[in-house]
Amino acid sequence: MDSHAEARPVGTAIISAVSDGKTGSAKIAVFAAVETVTINPALDTLETYDTLQVSAALRDAKGRLLSDRVVRWTSSNPAVATINSITGRLAGIDRGTVTVTATSETKIGTTSRVVVIRYRSVSAGTMHVCDIASGGIAWCWGLNGNEGRLGSSSLGVHANSSTPFAVPGGHRFIQLATYARTTCGIARDGNTYCWGYNGFGALGDGSGAGFSSNPTRVSGSHRFVKLVAGLDFACGLESAGALFCWGCNGWGQFGNNTTSGSNVPVAAASGMAFATIAAGSTHVCGVTASGTYCWGADGQGQLGDGGALSGGNTFAKTPKATTGGHLFQSVAAGNLFSCGRTSSGQGYCWGSGADGKLGNSQSANTSTPAAITGGLSFQSLAAGYGHACGVASGGALYCWGANRSGNSDLRRTPWTTKFDLPITTPARPSTSAGFAIGATSSWRSTATYPRRARDRRCTPISGNKRRVRSTRAN
Repeated sequence: MDSHAEARPVGTAIISAVSDGKTGSAKIAVFAAVETVTINPALDTLETYDTLQVSAALRDAKGRLLSDRVVRWTSSNPAVATINSITGRLAGIDRGTVTVTATSETKIGTTSRVVVIRYRSVSAGTMHVCDIASGGIAWCWGLNGNEGRLGSSSLGVHANSSTPFAVPGGHRFIQLATYARTTCGIARDGNTYCWGYNGFGALGDGSGAGFSSNPTRVSGSHRFVKLVAGLDFACGLESAGALFCWGCNGWGQFGNNTTSGSNVPVAAASGMAFATIAAGSTHVCGVTASGTYCWGADGQGQLGDGGALSGGNTFAKTPKATTGGHLFQSVAAGNLFSCGRTSSGQGYCWGSGADGKLGNSQSANTSTPAAITGGLSFQSLAAGYGHACGVASGGALYCWGANRSGNSDLRRTPWTTKFDLPITTPARPSTSAGFAIGATSSWRSTATYPRRARDRRCTPISGNKRRVRSTRAN
């Protein structure tokens, strides 16, 4: 004997059958069919290399929320974003737009995601710029040259890219330091990598190669927390405050009482523990618990020790304390000058005053820290080739010094572009929204054009195939 049951409301029921005095029963659960699928969250952007957990809200024909249903996920373009078909974990891969589809029973729900790359930390060299973007990936643009400073293997005097180029190797960086034609970066795995020009051992990998367009690991087991770069040299600071440098040391930039360069990291300013450091073209400054010290080239007073100005090729091979009794929390170093910021936000600069880059309404050189005029309280300072900038309390950006290439962008009027005049006191640029200041910063021009010292002093590391003849970093 056949029979049938018809499900009506959602719920459970006991169905019984009786035959010849015998009874059998079964419990039946009645489920509503899925009618709609809605994907959450509604956020429409995702960064590359980031992940996002998405979910689906399932409802029946009466709008009741359903649970314990199987959902399967797909991506319309795995080259832009992938999604785990079971868990719904979405991962950004590359820029573009992707449609995510969730399927449950016979119903589907879709949503679109725009995958973006966001740039967070800019570091400028000579004729090129590098940046850490989404996922810790380094991107560079500008002139690649014969050294591969962008990380591109397409070399040539005029080889360049006007769009960001992803630095090869798959490294995820947390900090970059760029100067002239070399870039170095601290990766998430704790290692340090450098690429570009390797004159004087600037890559720190111990090789005799003239350059490398691929990031090459800096020798040793050092785990640096901060990097700085100068003209054909770089330094790394360890968490305990120990400093190591590599590359050119012809001006005593290592602070180790020698002028011998090294193509691997060597101890610098031994016996001192630094909280932070900064590198200029041919000198270095560091902040310790007891004060601020600088070493290296000192012809224009950029070491700030209050000594006589030679105006020539003089240098200090060991750290010298800055004069004035100022307790700087941070320092910035540029070409032939330095700046420091106290805990109260007061800024001071010393060294070459050409073009007014000391910000003290003067153009004279000084070996004594001079207060930046204007009564501004700074959150950070940055020094370039002929200009300096500072982010003041409240986020306003001020710059002073040379303005020949629009570096300081002090005014957008014919007055500055026609007469090429320096600004000797801080002035607020006409466009500063969204500007994140770094170790070397500029706009309108992609670099601050650091020049090579006339007395090179550095000798190429044995085995390097290339020697620079030019007196300017190209």
